[in-house]
Amino acid sequence: MKKIFALLLCLSMVFALVACGGGEETLTDGSDASVDASTETSTDTSSNTSTNTNGSWGDLPEDTVPNLVIANDQIKERAVIYDLDAYEEGDTLDDLEVWSVPTGHAAGVKYREDTVFGDVVIVAGSQTSAIYKYPSKEVVWSTSNPGNNPHSIEILPSGNIVIANSTGNCLRVFSASAILDGNKGVAQKFTDYTLKGAHGVLWDPEYEVLWALGGYELAAYAISGTGTGEKLSKVGGMGCDISKLGYGHDLQPDYTDTRYLYFTAGNAYRFDKEENKAGSFPQASTMQQKEIKGFSNNPNGNVFTTGPLGGAGKFFANSSKESWLTDTIYFFTKKVVKDRVVVTKNEFVSESSAFYKVRAFYGQYQ
Repeated sequence: MKKIFALLLCLSMVFALVACGGGEETLTDGSDASVDASTETSTDTSSNTSTNTNGSWGDLPEDTVPNLVIANDQIKERAVIYDLDAYEEGDTLDDLEVWSVPTGHAAGVKYREDTVFGDVVIVAGSQTSAIYKYPSKEVVWSTSNPGNNPHSIEILPSGNIVIANSTGNCLRVFSASAILDGNKGVAQKFTDYTLKGAHGVLWDPEYEVLWALGGYELAAYAISGTGTGEKLSKVGGMGCDISKLGYGHDLQPDYTDTRYLYFTAGNAYRFDKEENKAGSFPQASTMQQKEIKGFSNNPNGNVFTTGPLGGAGKFFANSSKESWLTDTIYFFTKKVVKDRVVVTKNEFVSESSAFYKVRAFYGQYQ
């Protein structure tokens, strides 16, 4: 991975983007969680700049990391990685593809540098959920019984695997003991834990809990036992009710500050683990959409989002494709100018793919 990242860091960091209106917008209050999403006007690959005058958005690290993203392409039924730093004028998102693996129809996808499985891409799909070695694409675990409408997947420290099932209203935890004993790919024993509208799962190595996002709540689960006897139990006093914000869809770490999590419930919100409460965050109004399905960030503080655009997006708007898809990945970069955080919004559009979620291609859990 280090060699790949080093190579990618040598690629051009300059975006020759075409301006398409929107210009500059100065935010005087970055904490308003009720910003009207209808103010967005961007189209195609573009740059819209917004300045926040009263707050930071994570620390700006001295070193940069590649702006690589992984997404679930539901048109071609695959997980695909794009290098946004490689953009040159006239490129579409398709020109930036650097890796892909066939997955079938999938909703959840992540990259993990895991202590049990190594470097892997993990996928939650309705027919098959699986773990693929990266970059070899070897399948090291899969199940054809992931549950009803799986939306997210995570690897626990033991190597056990948890899948969030939205219409199944549960977290399904699979035992990996058979894999660890050398019986490759056949660990099918599982236990279900009720969570209405389960959409997201994220292991937190600092708090040592599994965060799970349901339709109406963010909850934390402690782990007890080992192997096939490992169990989850909800932790009282951690998490919050999100029903007044919207219906939960995505859950991700804040890679600039382990104090926070990001989640989406229509718009994007940030959860403060120390204060145990959810709210908006600086520059949130810059990235409000009608409905954000995917939200992720990397250690630079850059943010990536996806959300439906008139059906499946610009190229699929008049098609019969699912309404939750989009062919556009939004990319928000930031820099400090005269003690102010300046956020620039860019769009990358595919002519042949459409996505539900997007993730920073970054392997750490938190």
